[in-house]
Amino acid sequence: MYPTLIELGPVPIHAYGFMMAAAFVTGMYLLRRQASKEGINPDVIGDGAFWALIIGLIGSRIAHIIMFPDHYALNDPKGWIAIWQGGLVFQGAIPVGIAFIYFWAKRHKLGFFFLLDFSVPVLALGHGIGRLGCFFNGCCYGGTTDSFLGVQFPRIPSDTTQSVTGSPAYFDHLRRGLIEHNAHWSVPIHPTQLYSFFGLVLISMTLFYLRKNWRPFDGSIVAAYFMIYGVFRFFMEFVRADHNPTRLGAFTDQQVISMLLVLFSITIMFVMRGRGAKPTPITSPPN
Repeated sequence: MYPTLIELGPVPIHAYGFMMAAAFVTGMYLLRRQASKEGINPDVIGDGAFWALIIGLIGSRIAHIIMFPDHYALNDPKGWIAIWQGGLVFQGAIPVGIAFIYFWAKRHKLGFFFLLDFSVPVLALGHGIGRLGCFFNGCCYGGTTDSFLGVQFPRIPSDTTQSVTGSPAYFDHLRRGLIEHNAHWSVPIHPTQLYSFFGLVLISMTLFYLRKNWRPFDGSIVAAYFMIYGVFRFFMEFVRADHNPTRLGAFTDQQVISMLLVLFSITIMFVMRGRGAKPTPITSPPN
């Protein structure tokens, strides 16, 4: 756990925010580079990616507020916007992001599903990089484990000059009586943040491969993304232990959302196949 990378005078550089910025810069570079290779105006893609990020962050924060209302207070307005310290639900970005991409595609005369197929491999990679921020921040942690993969989170960061006084996993274990009050470490837990990082990188690589070698129609890659990520996140919830809400029966809210993503994927496949859709050929940059 290393929630603050460095402090520049009174200004702390949070690991979570830094990794989010790294994900955005990496994604922007790859999208513009890919656009140039495929005859698409990179400025159109770059500007769209910037606004998609802003809108996606707002959607992610709103989803977190809805799922975890106890984390927010009316007398702490800064806490509602301090996304650099964590508190985002990725799935909250999906509906608003899709709505924005639809608007952007229409405005610049690009195919909506074509633009989704263009974007999602990079989106998955950026999501994976962001999960490293979760690991440094100590959030989104897993359940206890005796396996060699287990990691322990500290009572305080290794750098005692940092202001954060403990990891969420540590305090959770203390509250549940799994460790003593004078313990310096949590019990070993699944590093679900790292599982997600490697899983999302693999998903990204798979989507890049499919987009290059298998795209029977526009929408096939985004459908594959929703299918693969939905299944991955559904099973990841079984080893998560950060108390995602369970309000809809035996499944967590995240698992319900994951199942909806899989259903959405199947719907896209049937609809686009039923229409006899074909992949959009790459021609020349749009104006």
